[in-house]
Parts: sequence; structure tokens; C-alpha cells
Amino acid sequence: MLRDATEPEEIDKGIDPFANVEISSDTDSSDSNSNNNRSDMMGSNNNSNLNANDGDDTDAIPEGTLAYDILLDSVINSEDEEIDLDREGTGSRGEGTSSEGEGIGTCDEEDGEELEDGQNEEEGEEPAEPNCGFIIHLGVVPPRPIRRAGDQRPLPYTAGCVWTEDWSCPYDAVFMAFWTLYEQSLGSWRDDWVQHVPDWNVPLKNNFDHLIILADTPVDVQDHATWFSRYRDRFRDHLSHTDPESFPRSGPVPASVSHILEVMFGRVAGPYLEQHLLCGDCGVLSQAEREIRYLAVNYGQGNKTPVWLNTVWTEFVHRNKTVAAQSRLRCSHCGGPNKVHVLKMPDLPWIWFERGQYSPVWPSLTLTFDSPSQQLNYSLRAIIYSGGKHFSVRFRAKSGEWWRQDGLVASGVPELDDIHSEADLLMNGTRFAYIVIYRRDGY
Repeated sequence: MLRDATEPEEIDKGIDPFANVEISSDTDSSDSNSNNNRSDMMGSNNNSNLNANDGDDTDAIPEGTLAYDILLDSVINSEDEEIDLDREGTGSRGEGTSSEGEGIGTCDEEDGEELEDGQNEEEGEEPAEPNCGFIIHLGVVPPRPIRRAGDQRPLPYTAGCVWTEDWSCPYDAVFMAFWTLYEQSLGSWRDDWVQHVPDWNVPLKNNFDHLIILADTPVDVQDHATWFSRYRDRFRDHLSHTDPESFPRSGPVPASVSHILEVMFGRVAGPYLEQHLLCGDCGVLSQAEREIRYLAVNYGQGNKTPVWLNTVWTEFVHRNKTVAAQSRLRCSHCGGPNKVHVLKMPDLPWIWFERGQYSPVWPSLTLTFDSPSQQLNYSLRAIIYSGGKHFSVRFRAKSGEWWRQDGLVASGVPELDDIHSEADLLMNGTRFAYIVIYRRDGY
């Protein structure tokens, strides 16, 4: 359990953080916000001192072994796991990508400091070659996580995705984040998650179910690790087929974590708030929507005083319950004043927020959407960190303990983390909390 974190200093009450934040209609989506506020870091070219392992990569499992028998008898049919590349698999979003120019970007630093991404290009230097990572093969056995003295509890996480030299870290981070959400959730949550974006989540569900089977059987640790990276690669293949320009399949090429989530969890699925507006003169109803994932990016730009995300969220929801969106202040039918009739939020299984490196918004453990017609509670379950052209992930287990995972560290095996307060979640080594993911409670 985390102790209560020290409250950050109070925000200047003279600054209205929502003065220029409008709720956009479905046609006026927040693509422009995405262009201006995206802090997509790119990866990976992390200069670690890990030794590369030589040898051919092979994923063959010998016949007659326990792992081979499990694969044959598994409820996960191998034909179902293959990606149908002939299908237009873009998720419920349809187009599968955000607006033009939104694919890959770097952190827009207001202080004028030089960006790490593209630093070599600005100085006229050649990009550094990756000198770390390895491709797993059957001759390499990942180590077990380090146990503290006297700790007799079972180890729930013994394998994870391993970084490869074609810059797999954004895919590693997203895959591991959703694996942990799925692994620790009830069947009702899993079913809801699958139904929201089936084109993406059905294949992932099959893969995750298989990983759970492997974890619950006496399969060699190496076999378990091999399947993590194999399923990560299938996930990447699916993304590359959907958008080969943004997600090239091989080579030291960058990719955006935020863009991956946009494709998986597009405009139709959310996350957004929906205002139902009522004209005070003629009674005509209208609607306006606002994507919420940019909230932590837009809030308090240039303000150095920290504030918790749940405080920003509560203020934002309260304002949108009472103040009509700027674009819908007047009725389009008669020109009369619009008032907020109902504020709704899709009862999504998970929501996510982006934040910049210098955002004053710090992650909170819980978020609540409370209205007369709805009450939705969300808990922080995973954070993706960015920095040094590399991504890593931290996630929370059922027990409440925090774990960290990096495909470059400990052969991708998650490690138990020492977290005492929410403030400790802001950074992971030298990397900052970039994507915060909340899972809906209650089922």
C-alpha cells in the first residue's frame, strides 16, 4: 500500500486552466491539439552496455517436450492466433490513424532546451548505432527476478518482452502494459475490453490467454520468454500492416507509443466526455465531445507548480457539467443560449492520458467520474515512461505492489519495484511518466 503523498503546492487560482480548452464536436476532433501538444518520444537507441548475443534466432520447440504438448493441447488455436493480413483491421476507429502530420513527433519543450530526439541530426552528426539488446533464442535462459531477503511469496512475473535491435521498445511497453491489465482482471473486464475494439483485442486476448497458461504450468522460463517476444512481434506485424509508414516492421526505426494507442483505441471507442446541451429558448438538443487524453498536456503550460491528476480531472469534469463548450454556446437552430443538460462519459474498460516531460500534472492513483446518471471509478494500473529515445513500463499487481519492466534489463523479466508514494511514480530512473493508463473498477 502506498502512503499518502505530500500534497503539491497550490496552483495559482488566478490562472484558469480551462479558459482555452474547448469541448470539440465529433467533426471538430482534437487532432489539432494532437499536433501542437504531442510529446511522442521515439525509441530505441539506448546506449546501454548490455552484450549482444550471437547465434540464429529460432522459436522451434522440440517435439515430445512439455512445452510442445501444452501448445498442442492449448485452448488457443494456432490458426486463430495468425493475423489476417487481408482484412482491413483498423479497430473501431475505421481510418486507423490520426490526422496527417500526427504520426511521430518530439517533445515540444517550452524552455527552449534542445530536444533529445533529433539531437544528432541538428548537430549534423550521424545517428548513433544501437549497441545493446539481443534477440532471444533457446540457448539463453532469462534470470529469475531478484528476491528480497526473507521474501517467501511466489513470483507472479517471470518473463517479459525482450528488446531487439529493430527498436522494439514502444511495442514492448504497450504489449506489457496491456498484458498486465488483462492478467490481473476478472473475466467480465476481459470480455468488455475485447468487445470494445475486437479487431485488435481478440488476437491479443488469444495471446494473453496462452501466456497465462504457460505461467501456470511447469514450462521452462525460456519458453515462456520466447512466447512473449513472439506475440509482441505479431502485434507489431498487425500495426505495420495497418500503417506501414508509421510502424515500419524492421530496422532501427522510431515509433510513437501514443500513435500505437490511437490506432488501438481510436475516436469511436474514446476516451472522451460528452455534453448533452439544451437550448434555453427553443429546447433543441445538441451534443459536443471532448477527448480527455490531452488533459494532462494542456493543463498549466508553463506553470512549474505540481498538481495531482485527480485534482485536474475533478475541476475539468465539474466545469463541463456547468459550462457549455465554447463552440456550442449558441443554439445552431435559433441562436439562443445553450445549457449543459447532461454530461456523460463512455463506460470504457480503460482510459489513458498523455503528459509532457515538463507537465506540472503528476499521476494519481484513482480517478472518479461522478454525475447523476453515472459513477465510474478508475485505478492507475500502468505507466509508460519515455526518455533517451527509449520506453519502459511500470505496472501495479493485484497485491498493490509495483513492478517495472524494460526489455533491455534482466532479459525483459519484470522486477519488483520500491514505490512508497505517488510522487515516486513520476520518474523511472531518468525517464519521465509519459502515458498513464487507468483501468475501470467494479468488475
